[in-house]
Amino acid sequence: PMRYSLCLLMLWLLPVATHASTLLSAQRLDYDPATQHITAQGQVEVVTPHGALQADRLVYNTTSQQLIASGNVIYLDHQGTSLTTPQIELSGDFKQALIQQLRLSLNQGQGTLTAREARRNVNVIHLSDAQYTACPVTDSATDSDLPWHLSADKIAYNADAAELTYHHTVLYTKGVPVLYLPWFRHGTDSTRGESGFLPPRLGSSSRRGEEITLSYYNR
Repeated sequence: PMRYSLCLLMLWLLPVATHASTLLSAQRLDYDPATQHITAQGQVEVVTPHGALQADRLVYNTTSQQLIASGNVIYLDHQGTSLTTPQIELSGDFKQALIQQLRLSLNQGQGTLTAREARRNVNVIHLSDAQYTACPVTDSATDSDLPWHLSADKIAYNADAAELTYHHTVLYTKGVPVLYLPWFRHGTDSTRGESGFLPPRLGSSSRRGEEITLSYYNR
């Protein structure tokens, strides 16, 4: 099928204060004047100054200025943070979002976040029923496969401050809970040094058996 490309002003399709243009491309593009919905299907791509989005299907409501992307969604923001999800609801300026069942890869390989649900407010992403690990993660990996991970009721990721803040968190090693933390935070940018706990190190010996080491860096 023929691939259609449409370049529009952000004032109409995805309005932002900068009035910058947005590129929307898809295999099929329809507009329904009755509902004022723009529907794009098949290899959908949206590129804006605030991020890029790929999906199988996208519906944009020109009245509410909300868009819903579904099917193999990949979103990359301007700070290099990428996420995958079955569905994402975004405001026209890409600053507000509701995301279901997401996996978020932090910039510079600083770890992976997964969550049942997340809401984005400008540069802060609030995750519910979330997990974080700095270990390599595969699609088939289970909790017991990971050397360690953190599971929390709530995690807030602040992209500008490059930090994660946790509420009611449990540290797991190979799927076994070993430590509870009611609240703590850590940085996600290795170039910004600050005091805090370093990622746990796992080990074993014939004398002590399995062990975990938590180190603290004082700057």
